[in-house]
Amino acid sequence: MYKATQLGRDNFQLYQDYMGEVANQDFFMLYQPKMSREANTIAAAEALIRWRKSANKVIYLGDLILIIEDSDLIIGVGEYVICQAIINLAKSLSLKTGAEGVATIEQIDTLSDLGCDLF
Repeated sequence: MYKATQLGRDNFQLYQDYMGEVANQDFFMLYQPKMSREANTIAAAEALIRWRKSANKVIYLGDLILIIEDSDLIIGVGEYVICQAIINLAKSLSLKTGAEGVATIEQIDTLSDLGCDLF
């Protein structure tokens, strides 16, 4: 958190310690808008993860949860979703993203692949 203060306004700092196997999968995010009936505007968005298993096969959330609950990927996938959603939100607001506490080259590569700007 100190790094965010030092870097000033208009940035997010991410801390993470995860994701070996998850980085090697073809996950992608979709965002489903949540509408406000009163204002008739988008009030929020729900992040939805998908897994592109092959060129013409996508695994949707219900089946994906069954697969990852039976593996060691459940924590890494959850962290992936959180990090990717934060990075995408920051990008949509023209903010820079950064990671603090990254210890390995693999973690740096993973966050860089997700779109993180600063380390």
